[in-house]
Amino acid sequence: MPSVKTHPKNIGKENSDVLIGTGERSVKMGFMQINVYSLGLYVDPSSPSFRIAFASYSGVSSHKDLIDDEAGFYRTFVNGGFRKTFRLVFCRTISREKLVNGFAEPLRARVDEEHSNDAEHILEKLVPQNGVADDDMLTIVYEGDGESLVVNFSENKTKQESELVRMKSGGEGGVWRAFQNIFFDSNTAIPDIRRGAVSGLHIVLAEQEQSIEKQEKVKESVKPQQPFEVAVEDANAVPKSPEKENKKNWSDWAVREGDPNYKFGDITRGIVATVSGKTQKADKHEPISKTRDQPELFSTQNENRSEQHADVEELKKTLQVHKDKINWLEADIERHRKRISDLEERIQEAYRLLPPLLVFVLLMSKLLAASSFGFNLLVYVVLIVASGLIRQGEIAKAFLQN
Repeated sequence: MPSVKTHPKNIGKENSDVLIGTGERSVKMGFMQINVYSLGLYVDPSSPSFRIAFASYSGVSSHKDLIDDEAGFYRTFVNGGFRKTFRLVFCRTISREKLVNGFAEPLRARVDEEHSNDAEHILEKLVPQNGVADDDMLTIVYEGDGESLVVNFSENKTKQESELVRMKSGGEGGVWRAFQNIFFDSNTAIPDIRRGAVSGLHIVLAEQEQSIEKQEKVKESVKPQQPFEVAVEDANAVPKSPEKENKKNWSDWAVREGDPNYKFGDITRGIVATVSGKTQKADKHEPISKTRDQPELFSTQNENRSEQHADVEELKKTLQVHKDKINWLEADIERHRKRISDLEERIQEAYRLLPPLLVFVLLMSKLLAASSFGFNLLVYVVLIVASGLIRQGEIAKAFLQN
């Protein structure tokens, strides 16, 4: 069974598109589950339309909470006017006819009559003539205008990229929505992708909220100082003696009226004025408006406490985001463990069936030893197939052990 493909965290111009989840398309063949392709889903969180679309989901802390209203959430996601990129990495060689047929029926069922020709056009151009091989990549970009989509193909063997189709088909029954709904509406045949492809969206939303909060704090921190704040700073300043401050005289230091030259008692009066906080001579016509006893002078301290509280809250949100990432990774690991366990059970089932099959074939070959050459040849072919199954089981077992 091929390994699940990996997807980079960011793609697109300036790496602006962010991975929000992955999922696998698989089919059941006998007792084996075979991967067809791995899908990585990317969005552009910097788009204003992205923030508008998910404004009502602000504060959501988990994937479960995000999709609590399944119908409403997936409708919001599909209809959202922001760029979405579906990155399909193939796990095996598939013919063009088989791959197109896999998309044809679900797409035709989701477009209306007005856009049926659009559906046929994209199906005709969707897959290269030679089909796809292991690690080839098909990228479907849904632009944020709600109608434009571009399909690109990257061949792993030659490392060449090419544009397969560029078209516009918007509206309720258009290809832009219908192709997304193959993966996300309630009738999808790919529930693994429906759940997994958006499993990290809540983390992107939380990081975006934190980024907006930081930008607002920066704006607050660089705002111009108000006149009142300057007055508060001046009122809190400690007066200096005339020896240390040449601009002041003895009458200023002692906070008295009259002769600026030294008078007996100026040193004592200056020290008392410094201790009591009286640093200026009183205006005869207007009382001092700001003193240490007025509560508004402590507004700066209150602002500092508010900033410290905001920093603590920001740290808590950051910690929660990292916890969500860990939970997402643990859930992904558990999902792969279940797949490995399922594969082990199927291998064991195959081993249980092989011995009786071999015994049966040997007995039949003994009983029909006198039969025609063609029948004997058929028996030998069955033996070769059985040997091949055993070999495949050994390879899968070695893969699991590694």
